[in-house]
Amino acid sequence: MNTAEYPTAPPALTWIKSSYSGTEGGDCVEVAASTDVVHVRDS
Repeated sequence: MNTAEYPTAPPALTWIKSSYSGTEGGDCVEVAASTDVVHVRDS
């Protein structure tokens, strides 16, 4: 597992919001898959 942080999202990713994310902003988890990596971002 690599926990490197990226200042911006890599290009051409489609982010999918988790159904468990909050509805009032914040508490949001999103994932995006590329050819060899699954990206996760939390806000």
